[in-house]
Amino acid sequence: MITWIETGIDIRNIKGSQGKTMCPKCSAMRKKKNDPCLSVNINEGIWNCHNCGWNGSLKQKIYKVPEIKEVKKKLLTIHRPVIYIIHLTVN
Repeated sequence: MITWIETGIDIRNIKGSQGKTMCPKCSAMRKKKNDPCLSVNINEGIWNCHNCGWNGSLKQKIYKVPEIKEVKKKLLTIHRPVIYIIHLTVN
């Protein structure tokens, strides 16, 4: 069985058996870096990120690590740049 430290998940601020924390895989790339997006169940040893989709289990030693391309693609679709074209006419 792996530990929370080995996954990089910080559970120190979670009170009780369930809570949210920052995802070690995608929070650094997000616009709101301090917004917790990783749901953790400490008793069951499972987690799921609602932003990048990273999830897994401590007991089964398996977890899905999102590819960086998937994370960047998702971030680009959420935060598309807006370009305004202003046309000025001079009399």
